[in-house]
Amino acid sequence: MALGCAVAAPCFAADADPTPDAVLDRMHAAYKDLKALRANFEQTSTGMSFMEPLKQSGTITLESPGRMRWEFLTPRKQQYLSDGVTLWMVDEGDRTCTVFRTVDGMLQQFYGFLTGTADIRKDFRVEVVAETPAPVADALALKLTPLQSDGSIDSLRVYVHRTTHRVVGISMLTPFGDRTDTVLSQMTELADVPDVDFTWVPRDGFRVINGD
Repeated sequence: MALGCAVAAPCFAADADPTPDAVLDRMHAAYKDLKALRANFEQTSTGMSFMEPLKQSGTITLESPGRMRWEFLTPRKQQYLSDGVTLWMVDEGDRTCTVFRTVDGMLQQFYGFLTGTADIRKDFRVEVVAETPAPVADALALKLTPLQSDGSIDSLRVYVHRTTHRVVGISMLTPFGDRTDTVLSQMTELADVPDVDFTWVPRDGFRVINGD
């Protein structure tokens, strides 16, 4: 993915103070012709729910409309697969697959955030904020506060790269002080991804659990 500034979508200068609308408009434009992408991710969870920081890493593949493949490689091999309708959570260690017939709303929002397709202003109050230190370098931080909260999320941060205007990280903060930072790197655009990559085929020795 090119990191140079495009004529039609100029870079945000490091000392610029853009409005939330300007950031979101350029973000949506950066994903206009995107069909699919793959990236590495590192995820760190901290707070009262974690005796010590939980660090996970792997790869993520996204394809319209709403297809996701999270491959957790460390510290435990797991897969979260979704064809946009069903979610399969596969644990290679326990040899189990938990099936959810309805994809969770938060997971759908994550897809929307990571592909620039979410109508963020519909569900959140959006602010451009400064964070020191920030989990993502060379990015603008958008603070998203739910307009109608169910008590599970205090706020979110969406990190938009100043040059590419693509999302390079998301942070979720809970009212209990927990925080999960997901940082993307080495993003690659894909022309097409096989349908089988977003579904789970029953395997010998695996136990299927109904998650609904």
